[in-house]
Amino acid sequence: SVQRQGGEVQVRGWYATAILTIKEYMSEKFEFSVGSRAQEAPLDIQLLISEHEKLVDELTIVKDLVEPCFPPRYHIFDVFAETYHALTVELVQKILDAYASSLSTKDIIDIVNWIRDYHSQLDSLAAEVSPILTDDLDRLLQGYNFQTETMMRNWSSRILEEDLKMQPESGPDGRLYTIAPIDLFKMVGQQFEVVDVLGLERSTYTLAMTVYNVLDDYRAGVEGVLRDGWGTLELSHIAAQTNNCTRMMDGCSQLLEDLEGKLEPERLENVELQLLIDGFTAVS
Repeated sequence: SVQRQGGEVQVRGWYATAILTIKEYMSEKFEFSVGSRAQEAPLDIQLLISEHEKLVDELTIVKDLVEPCFPPRYHIFDVFAETYHALTVELVQKILDAYASSLSTKDIIDIVNWIRDYHSQLDSLAAEVSPILTDDLDRLLQGYNFQTETMMRNWSSRILEEDLKMQPESGPDGRLYTIAPIDLFKMVGQQFEVVDVLGLERSTYTLAMTVYNVLDDYRAGVEGVLRDGWGTLELSHIAAQTNNCTRMMDGCSQLLEDLEGKLEPERLENVELQLLIDGFTAVS
């Protein structure tokens, strides 16, 4: 409504209407530019990040050119920053929940770097938003971590079965091996690439414990195959599975060395990789 007070014309409710209109515009633009990308299959993480960065770049324009056009009490820049942030938080959680089983290691690393770059840009503009996504990356990645553990356990449980269908090959030392140890530690290495980017000791420790359990399951599987199936296995497979244990020992030793620089001694001791090495030694 319009009222006259003295010689001034005052429009009641203009502030609320203006803010509502701005938020509706931002939500529609965010959905068109970014939100809709999260519905596409296959999900193009790089394109989504690129489109989001364009939106966040608008905050600089708002701060420099738009905010001076409004009364300070309107806090227009804060409205833009908080609205875009709420939409971003919802988007990130949706991606990590809905696509946890299909995100690649590179996708996760790109998402983590995107979140960090996003908050760095907000900090440079003195934007105060909540929650801070970088403060709780562990929780954000819970779905992905669960899928990773499930995948590793399922894969390791099948690897022996598939391994025994393949013909062993001679290694550089002239001994027979199969591909299983190489594939196992390749998979392990990919998962540690993600936690290395996070830079959180808790995430590294959680993954190390998962890896220990997965590798110990594999050790028990090899031991069972050699103990129960030696009468039906070809000699080449018996030799290859036994020799594989040497490669597993080497891989575990390297992993232990890598973790020494990433975990506190108390946590490293809990992982018990030396016990696992001894277990493979006994099988070999």
